[in-house]
Amino acid sequence: PLHTVTRCYGAWAEQAGQPLWSWPLPDATVRAATEAIPLADRQVGKTLLVTVDPGGIVRGPHPAFETAWPQARGVLKIVRGDTPARLDALAREWSALCDTELIRERATRLVLIRRGAGKGAALRELTARLGVSRSRVVAAGDGPADAAMLPHAGTFIRVGTHPASSGCARCPGGPAGAVATLPGVNLPENAPTTLPLLMAFDLDGTLIPDAGRAAAPDVVDALGRLRALGVQLAIITGRDTPPGAVRDAMRPHAVATNNGGRVLVGDDLHLEASFTDADLEAVLAHELPGARVVLFTAETLYVDLPPGVEPEPWMLARSFRPLADAPRAGILKAGYYHPDVAGLAGRLREGHPHLVLTGAQAPYPHFLTVTPQGAHKGAALTLIADALGVPHDRTVAFGDSDNDQAMLEVAAFGVQVGDLPLLTPHADARVDTQAELGAFLHAWADRIVAAQDGER
Repeated sequence: PLHTVTRCYGAWAEQAGQPLWSWPLPDATVRAATEAIPLADRQVGKTLLVTVDPGGIVRGPHPAFETAWPQARGVLKIVRGDTPARLDALAREWSALCDTELIRERATRLVLIRRGAGKGAALRELTARLGVSRSRVVAAGDGPADAAMLPHAGTFIRVGTHPASSGCARCPGGPAGAVATLPGVNLPENAPTTLPLLMAFDLDGTLIPDAGRAAAPDVVDALGRLRALGVQLAIITGRDTPPGAVRDAMRPHAVATNNGGRVLVGDDLHLEASFTDADLEAVLAHELPGARVVLFTAETLYVDLPPGVEPEPWMLARSFRPLADAPRAGILKAGYYHPDVAGLAGRLREGHPHLVLTGAQAPYPHFLTVTPQGAHKGAALTLIADALGVPHDRTVAFGDSDNDQAMLEVAAFGVQVGDLPLLTPHADARVDTQAELGAFLHAWADRIVAAQDGER
């Protein structure tokens, strides 16, 4: 007989016939998620609300679905089947819900579960209850949800060729093929493991998904392990403030925002670079009709929105004000949204080469960021290392975009997330996708543990 069974990914588990845990979605989240599916679509596409009761599946389309779903309690997962385009739109709606995880099982199937109720969390919880070390855990799977188990298993058996599980060696064929494989996280042998050690992370596209608000559970777990092992952690981002959920989960030793122009080490402000009057005047003389311009100070942001354009969530969170109210002093960063920002970038580089420009190229061809002289991520990494007492040859930087180039150049060991060609010459290692970062960091933590054990 099976020792333990989980269902709905990891939201419910039983052991020897007795319930172990149940991690359902909050009722309010179920209502918001279901109402995010247009009524007309609910009447034609497949919708499943799977509850704690094994027989309690509310199915749509069905004449009774609209009456039944508001009464559903203890919903472990919501499954929606539809066209890829409609699911793309629904995924954007669902991603705004708090404390949830999305699983795109296939192009025509989208699943919503509670955050921390996936297969990786279930495997971690189960091994802790059983007292089994990670090195003695074997997991197997073939789909995107199974990849979450990878950081929590000493060996992962990849059945088939789904790219989500590319963090391990490929298992040829399907279930009938050979299944014995070894972990395949591509951590180079020269990855530094000796303390003191500083790891600095870009946010969007690196530590979190683009425009994300929280790090994945496996990333949070790995960061906790690294911190406990003595690694010092830093955020170095183009954002003007990191999401609170990321900061609370990571507990960084230092945070640099505005592409490195504002640096906090602990609670101490070490740098706040602002434009001179002359530089600000040059930056504002952009000659881009219809451009959306955003100016940032340490306290707020200033922007004029075109008629009919709603403010974005990050603007609301920062209590934005009209551009005309912007002060002349204390401007830390300027951002431009316009199809022709590349032309502005060229003019600024020619007339004001000391300013720091990022964007206006892939992956952000329509967005340009300008920061004052010396305000870049490479300088921030150096300042943070000095403030924390970490030698420069013990610094590691993770990034995915053009504004990370300076940081990867300065770091003793650079890790590229993704495949932007601009960064490849500056990287010592590469993580293929942002979703694989957790497995990569867990492998690094394992390497540090092995090195420390060897020193004993």
